[in-house]
Amino acid sequence: MSQLLDPDKFDWTAADMRQIQLDTKHPRISNFRQHFMKVISESSVRSEVFRQAAEVFKNWEGVHEKNALGPTIFHRLFYHLSISIFADEIEEKGTLVLLNSSLIDKSMPLLLNNPQSPWWDNLQTPDKLENQQEILQAAWVNAVQSLEEDYGPDVNTWNWGRIHTLEIQHLLGRKKPLNLIFNIGPFAVPGSKGVINQIRHKYGPKELKVSSGPSTRRVIDFGDAENSTGISPTGQSGYFFDQHYQDQTPLYLAGKSRRQIINLDRIPGNKNSQLVFLP
Repeated sequence: MSQLLDPDKFDWTAADMRQIQLDTKHPRISNFRQHFMKVISESSVRSEVFRQAAEVFKNWEGVHEKNALGPTIFHRLFYHLSISIFADEIEEKGTLVLLNSSLIDKSMPLLLNNPQSPWWDNLQTPDKLENQQEILQAAWVNAVQSLEEDYGPDVNTWNWGRIHTLEIQHLLGRKKPLNLIFNIGPFAVPGSKGVINQIRHKYGPKELKVSSGPSTRRVIDFGDAENSTGISPTGQSGYFFDQHYQDQTPLYLAGKSRRQIINLDRIPGNKNSQLVFLP
């Protein structure tokens, strides 16, 4: 956020603010990636898949758009790195709990910057003392191999939107096959944890289903409040058969907004339906 909010810029517009809301660049990717450069280079000779994955990851700028390949590799690598570091102490279940908390985002940079940390040793091999490079190597190999198994050998098909999906659940849609009737989606979506457009997912060994995200996007120019904009992930109505149950979803997914009429005098002239509650 601080990188986007240029202190020397004084002509900010509502459109600028809307663009910032949709930003998907992770600011810490380069720091994370530098620890893997040796491992990535050495493993490139293993196969064409490893070579392509290495090129994608080395040149990725941290942007989490739907068609990007880098985030698919990064988050699978982050998962396998966490498993390699922590699962021998707190098991896979405990590691998944850690992965889905904010603590992992603070802990991982500290560990990567401390090659002497005892966490790098695998307690399941008492006769061997693993070092940081061995764990990084194992995590990279496991990440690329698992992606190849799940999505095929063509790295160019490992799109983020193929893995990162949003399904908005209705209360009744939590039980299959009612999800096919009541739920909205699934849709391929950009964003992630760690970026401004924080459409977050829960970590797991394969698909990354979205667990939370912006419940609304809104920009109000107090110099022109009548032309403020906003959007909801679904619609104004929670009633499944209502025309406004999910009519805002296409705009939300496209990163667009709609004008919010604030002036009470203008609302009657712009309404297309009215809901009346009677006692």
